Amino acid sequence: MAKAGIDPTITSYAHLLCKYEIRCLEHLNRWQEALEHIDAALELFPDYTDLIHHRGVCEDALGHVEKAEFWLREAVRVGAPPPMYHTEEGLGTYQTWYTLGRLLEGKADLEGAVDAYVEAVRAKSSLLPPLYRIFRIMRVSGQEQQIPQLIKERFALESEEAIYKVLGVMEQSRCYEAAVEWLTELTSSGDSIEKRERLSMAEALLQIQRGKWKAARLKLEPIQRKKGLYAGQASRWLDRLHWAQGRPIAGNDGLCNWLYHHSRPDRLEGEGHGKDEESNTPVTKGDSANAGYEGWQAFGLLMEGCVQSGQWGEFHALIQMGRQQLATGVSSGERRIRSKQKSLLLGQPIRQRVRVGWFVGS
Repeated sequence: MAKAGIDPTITSYAHLLCKYEIRCLEHLNRWQEALEHIDAALELFPDYTDLIHHRGVCEDALGHVEKAEFWLREAVRVGAPPPMYHTEEGLGTYQTWYTLGRLLEGKADLEGAVDAYVEAVRAKSSLLPPLYRIFRIMRVSGQEQQIPQLIKERFALESEEAIYKVLGVMEQSRCYEAAVEWLTELTSSGDSIEKRERLSMAEALLQIQRGKWKAARLKLEPIQRKKGLYAGQASRWLDRLHWAQGRPIAGNDGLCNWLYHHSRPDRLEGEGHGKDEESNTPVTKGDSANAGYEGWQAFGLLMEGCVQSGQWGEFHALIQMGRQQLATGVSSGERRIRSKQKSLLLGQPIRQRVRVGWFVGS
């Protein structure tokens, strides 16, 4: 009705009416009809990137993959539309590149998909989904070792924040070897002591997840000896590695001491047991519960390392220790947490429950 009441050649918002109508048709899955409206609108507004992008989306929905690729590439070629048009952020740039990447990934053009995802990140550096897809594709296709070179050639990481963001995505994508190699390349003699220790700490955690515990200790021990900002964290992780391998650590009960004391990220090396040294007050049950949560996170990191490196004996030993801890060392507050975790797990597929079921007594 709105379109019928205007002259599209002189009405400033005519292009928006066309786009909104097309988007409504898309939501109704009336793809062919949407495509016909796009063709008509493009005769009036041939440089309106939003229409070109949506033409690619419609072609893809209709199964016309080659046509969809053509129109999405045309949208990024045209780029952001002229100022006279109202547009959605990213059409013609990062949104279109990401859509193109998904299309290419679906047709098994993995190299093309990676290129498209890289361009999406280059257009908007805060995007995380394209990074995840890049690293996943390269890992499953056997190209993980090329990730550091790809980052060096295609990305401009100008801050430590950006470096750690990319590193975190690599770690969550299980590209451990690539992350370790990249960290090694990042460290230079001109860096501050704090930065070198921070990078060494990050590498140590990656080595733990790979199951390379000896390599992790070689990174952690110098950090501990230097008594710098990360000495306490390094000390706690050395205790965890000793505990996981059955070596003695400080404290009466090794497992409880690790879970409820040494896993506290805010504690400093050499603190006493059961008290907060700064306030000189006993640690509350809430503090213990928080420490236990952090401890179980670290516990999962060690188990991941066992799986990655095939240390099945250590893996099963960790499972038994974890079950024993849950059976004998859980406070009333933590029992409530366990109960909630168990109820959540029961709603998950059996394949997921098997991986973590040991920790809730199932």
